[in-house]
Amino acid sequence: MNFQKLFNDHFFCYFRRCTLAVLAVCTAAACGFVGTLYQNATSLIVLEADSYFDLNDSQELIGKTRTDELMVWHKRDVLLLYVKQLRFMASKVEQGFDTSQVSSTYDWGMAELRRVTQYAAPQQAELLSSLSDKQITYLQKKLVKDNAKYRKEWVTASLDDVKELRFDKYLTWVERIYGNFSSEQRKQLRKLSDARSFNPKQGFDERIARQNTFVTMVKALPKNDATQAQAQLAAFVASLDKPSDYAANNRRELQQLIANTSQIATPEQRSVAKVKLIDYADTFESIARGR
Repeated sequence: MNFQKLFNDHFFCYFRRCTLAVLAVCTAAACGFVGTLYQNATSLIVLEADSYFDLNDSQELIGKTRTDELMVWHKRDVLLLYVKQLRFMASKVEQGFDTSQVSSTYDWGMAELRRVTQYAAPQQAELLSSLSDKQITYLQKKLVKDNAKYRKEWVTASLDDVKELRFDKYLTWVERIYGNFSSEQRKQLRKLSDARSFNPKQGFDERIARQNTFVTMVKALPKNDATQAQAQLAAFVASLDKPSDYAANNRRELQQLIANTSQIATPEQRSVAKVKLIDYADTFESIARGR
């Protein structure tokens, strides 16, 4: 399950976006589309980078080469670990997940994200330290545009509207796993969702602060010292593992909601989830084994 995307929906960082495309692509669409997304991850990642940095031809070529190397490593050394985790989750889903199981799955996802990020750190530092002043300005303008959309959806709208939007996004995600919930189940879930603490303005302010820290870090990266550039990037990544009290509380409440959803689901819906998780595992195993 793509817990990572849910837990980081207010979170910006190019390299985390890219590694998430590798780590959590399994819930982006139906199982039959998963293989296509994974096999085209290089193009998707380079396009993502280009959308934020307006890469030149040389950077695009280097990005493609480095990402191809990342994907070869990921397919060889990492993908079967996802298969194992998905099969483990499939073996437990019919009993329903409790909060501790959801939390441990989140911790597993974070550990895997760190694994990919650490492997990709030299390539990421190489790209970020090659950015020109013009490209950094392009990044800042892109962030302003993204933030205007985010602010309109989450900050300036009424609290009722943003709670409804938050619930709709959550429901869309969980129904990909369990299938459609009944009207009564949706009412229960909506009540639980609305009971979670919510401060869109604080979330937005923290988002802006992270972006500003990221841009400052990129500007300070040395151009001719790869070791130092990687160290500065590593320090920035490490800082993201220390959420604010607000973010940590949101994470705990979301984990509880996911566990409650699992308990609210009927035996039939849990069986659907089991089949879906096995399908994802089978798809990834086929990719890993070159079938």
